[in-house]
Amino acid sequence: MKFLVTGVNGFIGSNLTRHLLNKGHQVRGLILPGTDETFLEGLEVEKVYGDLTKPETLTGIVEGVDVVIHLAAKVAEWGPEESFKILNFEATQTMLDLAITNGVKRFVYMSSLTVHGLKNFDNATEDTPYEPCNYYALYKKKSEDLLNEYHSKKKIEVVIIRPGFVIFGPNDRMFSLEVYQRYAKKNGMPVINKGKALTCYSYVENLVDGLILVSEHPKAAGNTYILSDGPNISWKEFNNEMFRPLGKEIKLSSVPYWLAYLGAGLMEGIYKLFRRKSPPLITLYMIKVQSRDLSFSNQKIMQELGYEPKISIQEGFLRTYEWFLQVAKDGE
Repeated sequence: MKFLVTGVNGFIGSNLTRHLLNKGHQVRGLILPGTDETFLEGLEVEKVYGDLTKPETLTGIVEGVDVVIHLAAKVAEWGPEESFKILNFEATQTMLDLAITNGVKRFVYMSSLTVHGLKNFDNATEDTPYEPCNYYALYKKKSEDLLNEYHSKKKIEVVIIRPGFVIFGPNDRMFSLEVYQRYAKKNGMPVINKGKALTCYSYVENLVDGLILVSEHPKAAGNTYILSDGPNISWKEFNNEMFRPLGKEIKLSSVPYWLAYLGAGLMEGIYKLFRRKSPPLITLYMIKVQSRDLSFSNQKIMQELGYEPKISIQEGFLRTYEWFLQVAKDGE
């Protein structure tokens, strides 16, 4: 099939493109002009350039496409509401309308578990009530509503994916690279309340296998799936696995929740007072993610579509750390 991938030159998009090409599919990738294309080097992807906030730049990009996988978004916990509305909702509607106009069969949308909020969860499912925790989550939820409406009206087949709270793997500059760099400098890792809270995660190669599965499987149409690796583990266990490839025991310094919450709240208050555009080093969102049991179940996609993560967390972090070492070497 022929795929259009938005955000193709990013972390998830580049890994997805590699896997699609390996399976014999054709990939057209939408790239925002001026953004880094390093991750696409060596990949036979048809590059098209456009801005989802400027529909006049998107003429012809969806012609001849069977499936759109929409990854492009503003992924952040900080910023004005209008920016999330434009980049995460209106841009999605633009892409969706283009897909319908050009006869695309299926539209796969990358959403987020943050649409459910950041309360304590115990193997929560896709049917857990919405409770968006920030502007990012709010406009992901509004996009989900729009997609479900279009599907119910039989305008296009849609599939909504909610990945784990932590996505890691090669090309991950947001989480993996930052954490390994911090550890290399400080030789320690802080956790909240001894890292007891549970989290669900997605190794990127398992995630893109799932994205391809829902793009192809007839039963996926009209469904929402939690696409995590499982089983859910504590942050202490997660950190231990992340640093296992280093071959030495890491120092997990524990910070009480109340102290971390107080510090993050104070920092956020100062940043808002001075109208800083970039987020502080520690935010309330980060503290909540590491202190609440964010345990979600991936049983629906496993039972309905036969999804099974192929790469273990140990192998996933080994590949991620090898990538980090190569990045560090190239940066010297």
